[in-house]
Amino acid sequence: MQIDNEKCYVITSGKSFIFRFANSYFGSKWCGIWKMPIKLIDYFAYKIRLDEKEWWLSAGNQTDFNFSKNLAIHSYESNQISIKEKVYPKGSCIVSEISLRNNTNIEKEVNVMLEFAANIRMYEEDYSLREYHYSIDGNSLFIENDIGMLLVSSPYEFKVILDGYKEHFPGNYINPLKWKFFYELPQRCFVIRILVNIKIGSNEEKSIPFFFFGSEKKSKEILMTEVDRARIIPIEQKIENITDNEFFNSTLDAIHSFRHESDIGNGYFAGYPYFTMFWGRDTFLILPSYVTLGRFEEVVDTILLFAKFQSNGENYPKGIIPNNIMVNGKVDYESSDATPLWLIALNHYFRFNADNALFSRIKDKIENALNLFEELDIDGDHLVEADKGSKLSPKYHDSTTWMDNFDRSLKPFELQVLWMNAFSSAYEFLNFFEIYDRKEILNKREMIKKRISEFWNNNDFYYDRILLNGNKSEQRTANPLFALYLKEIEDEKANKILNVLESDEFTTPYGIRAYSSKNVDFNPDSYHKGMVWGLLTNLMIFAEFNYDRKEKAMYYLNVIKKNFGRRCINSIDEVYDSSGKPQGAVSQAWSICFIPRIYDELIFGIKPNAMKNELLIEPKICEEIKSFSRQKFRVNNEFFSYNFERYGDKKILKVMNLSLENVKVSVPGKEIIKVNGEIYKKNAEIKNKRNLVIEWE
Repeated sequence: MQIDNEKCYVITSGKSFIFRFANSYFGSKWCGIWKMPIKLIDYFAYKIRLDEKEWWLSAGNQTDFNFSKNLAIHSYESNQISIKEKVYPKGSCIVSEISLRNNTNIEKEVNVMLEFAANIRMYEEDYSLREYHYSIDGNSLFIENDIGMLLVSSPYEFKVILDGYKEHFPGNYINPLKWKFFYELPQRCFVIRILVNIKIGSNEEKSIPFFFFGSEKKSKEILMTEVDRARIIPIEQKIENITDNEFFNSTLDAIHSFRHESDIGNGYFAGYPYFTMFWGRDTFLILPSYVTLGRFEEVVDTILLFAKFQSNGENYPKGIIPNNIMVNGKVDYESSDATPLWLIALNHYFRFNADNALFSRIKDKIENALNLFEELDIDGDHLVEADKGSKLSPKYHDSTTWMDNFDRSLKPFELQVLWMNAFSSAYEFLNFFEIYDRKEILNKREMIKKRISEFWNNNDFYYDRILLNGNKSEQRTANPLFALYLKEIEDEKANKILNVLESDEFTTPYGIRAYSSKNVDFNPDSYHKGMVWGLLTNLMIFAEFNYDRKEKAMYYLNVIKKNFGRRCINSIDEVYDSSGKPQGAVSQAWSICFIPRIYDELIFGIKPNAMKNELLIEPKICEEIKSFSRQKFRVNNEFFSYNFERYGDKKILKVMNLSLENVKVSVPGKEIIKVNGEIYKKNAEIKNKRNLVIEWE
């Protein structure tokens, strides 16, 4: 069987991860095992010796590959034994387990040699001249240098048969694939081979697990404790199917892989293999999906992590939510949009969980964030500045917006929309928790809204930004999508904008490009001035549903499905070039994490508000959705489920085990609906019902 040489996978323990190709290669400097902020291993490989014959397990003799639920299985065949290498997380460790089955009628002695290349270096480094030394303690091998330590352990006795330094260039594999933004460079590593001898009876199968774990400078005892714990716990299948929809369930592998636990706190990585840090804007664009999946405890951890690192006003204006938090505690504050996105994500969480305890812990942080707007509005015109001339004073980036590789001074359109929505979001949850009207927050929103009208070009689109001289930028970008995503534009203008976005000016067979093809400096292979973004395609799906263009929305959802798993198994890439080839990070959080919300919130219209003890059900189901069943939908600490079926022209949505007292039901475009056998015109308001059967034709 020929394994696609561009297919790769990511497996994570939540504390460390492995990035590797499905054909067993470690064909990039980004491949290997990582424990952020350091790399541990460049590669590992196995040589089998049987009956005086020996061979490496490699792409040349690999016969099959399977991946599911954080488990990769590489299969190999020989004349006498069947071999599988299983890669999976166990505790904090990454485990590579060799399983050998004797297919003969006589006992066989097999030698298994593991070769691995330690490359203990900082994330931002490449070639390193650090010196290594190793020691053995029972069945555990410790390799260390001045910044970290790697532990390789097995239940089987082994001996070290070779060690030494090696220079190599793993990028020789990936460079012909023309993957952009990987920036391959030579590597230097310390290679060790260890040998295990086992006897396998007739038709018997035995497995040899190797545990890999490491960290920045920690004691041997700490590493051994992690490995000892991993040995005794069962293999964890953390990813539970919650629907009967194959695509939805498959996305959960990637969605849960972004979760990372670190010494400074827990959060979500932005993407693999190299966006392995906590980005503010990425986090708070995807956080609502983790809320939708009911992972409240993780969400709270993440909210508190960013609150802990909120700027205290010493070097940056007080109240800024970080742009980027490295797992070693280094913080970058140069983001103009992370703060409003934090407030918007907070409100989404409170709609699912009216969490007074969390609110009490971060109340002061919320006030700091709300007060930031005036601090960043330098000229007092109710529009926030970014980039040159802003108080963020960027030192490392060309831009403080998500389009961070070119200057977008001075007043970007989407930044104003985000703040406008942040104020209405904060108004909602502050009024609930404080029980008095915070009208001054809505006043701020209205002042921004009045100024946003200046961005309209009186034709069919919004200007991207207002410049330093007060003129409007003639560049057209996809950034009006943020306003459509948040439903902050009136229908007439929204439909005009959507018509433009649906045209080939922005739409390609692979999704939505960031930059208009009509701009004079458009380049389809430029990161922000031409490439197609998974993020924007997801925002387009929300936009289409928000303005009742569900058939168009499903078109873009099918584009997402087409992009699913093209390079990284069960994942979606960051960007696509002029030929439609995936580029950038192979598994990008904001390219895939919107999927649960698309199904729950948009297609089936399940929208809880725990603060009001109510549920809005507003399905927008197109013809291609034939059936769907969703389990464990969490609101507060209660769970309900829903199920959709078609019977000819009749559509039935059942919602079961509700705890919310007030339910409002409407089906857009339908004059008559039936709820629990009773007929309603357009809208139904139901109180204190545990189960609902909603019917329409």
